[in-house]
Amino acid sequence: MRPEEEIWPVVLIAGSIVAVLMILAFSDPGTFVCVGVCE
Repeated sequence: MRPEEEIWPVVLIAGSIVAVLMILAFSDPGTFVCVGVCE
């Protein structure tokens, strides 16, 4: 596979993780802070 084809799955996964963290941040700031600090 070409590098361009290998990068997209990683970008999609990273984007999904960021989206989840953003949702947690807006719904419960305390949980978001714990996720960033506890781990």
